[in-house]
Amino acid sequence: MKRKAIVIAASLLAAGYSQAYAQSNNEQATINQYDTAQLATVNQTSGQNDVVYIEQHDNANSASVAQTNTNGNNVSVYQNGVQNGSTVAQTNETADTDSVTQWGISNGANLQQQGGAYNAVTVYQNGISNGASVAQTAETRDTDNVTQNGVANSASLQQQNGSYNNVTVSQSGVQNGASVTQTAETGDTDNVTQSGVANSASLQQQSGAFNNVTVYQNGVQNGASVAQTYEGADTDNVTQNGVANIASLQQQYGGYNNVSVNQTGVQNAAAVAQYAAIGNIDTVTQTGSQNTVGIAQNFETADTDQVTQNSNNNGGPNNAASVLQQNGGSNTVNVSQDDTAANVGNSAYVEQEAAFYSTADVNQSGGGNYAQTYQAGYYDGLNIAQNGTYNQAYVTQVGNSNKATVSQNGTGNYASIAQH
Repeated sequence: MKRKAIVIAASLLAAGYSQAYAQSNNEQATINQYDTAQLATVNQTSGQNDVVYIEQHDNANSASVAQTNTNGNNVSVYQNGVQNGSTVAQTNETADTDSVTQWGISNGANLQQQGGAYNAVTVYQNGISNGASVAQTAETRDTDNVTQNGVANSASLQQQNGSYNNVTVSQSGVQNGASVTQTAETGDTDNVTQSGVANSASLQQQSGAFNNVTVYQNGVQNGASVAQTYEGADTDNVTQNGVANIASLQQQYGGYNNVSVNQTGVQNAAAVAQYAAIGNIDTVTQTGSQNTVGIAQNFETADTDQVTQNSNNNGGPNNAASVLQQNGGSNTVNVSQDDTAANVGNSAYVEQEAAFYSTADVNQSGGGNYAQTYQAGYYDGLNIAQNGTYNQAYVTQVGNSNKATVSQNGTGNYASIAQH
């Protein structure tokens, strides 16, 4: 058993408990605790050039570090055991380096930063039921890295009123969860990587601009959700490989955002919902079979939706794409479905209602494909091209000055055009 506390300016040491307080301009706190049921607390106020080092091994350790109005601090917490807990809180910090490493079961790490810049936060957890939380307010150009290996890990990162921050979350295992929430952030870069089964990634952004979100998931039944409100010129990329993965993206009251979803595998699903925005670009690419895409837009203007589904020569059946646009204008929809197997039966549904100067293009190759389109507006354009056998195309247009073109190449195809 070993317990050690070294504090410049003040110190307190008791059996199984170490606590250090310092208020000078050059503080240093070092606490080493080995074996069971240790507790370490370090408080530093109005200091500069602070260095805090806490190391705890085995069983029910807990470490808490709080710093206020500090500059150039270096905090490092290392815990190895069961039920470890670590909390670091900093205010008005600049160019800090915070590192938390935890091994074991049921570990928890919580870091809070406010009013600082150029800080680096690194959290590494290896075990079962680990949890990491990073909260930043009015931070600029921070770099946050969270890595978790194990089962049922969770990572939560919250940022508000900051800019140009970089967040990276890496998780592997089963039922991992990653949550990134940003409010009034500008120029942030968020990267979430997950591998395993039943992992989930949730990213929420509000009242920001020029943010970049990248989510990569590899496994089975993973879910990715991106929600944006009053965001502008954001770039969101979601990539999923595996079976039965789900990607959901929601945008409202923003403009000129770019959303890209790439899914490879079987029974994957992608959903994009947009409301009262302008100039958004949505690109969904699926490779495999039995995949589905749904895009719904209301009161959108000058949006571009590109959906591509490819069977990758595996002969799998029934990819489906559905696009709904309502109460908008000058929107463009492109649906491309490719399958080398004959009579597989991909389907595309495109509906543009109360739309003006909107266009829809559907391209299908293979056999047994089905395309159904509906346009109700003025000066809308529709093009359907099918290549193969036993394809079906149905076109309905209601309004004035609309134009429809259907092209079929093969045998046993059927086309119907109704204009009212």
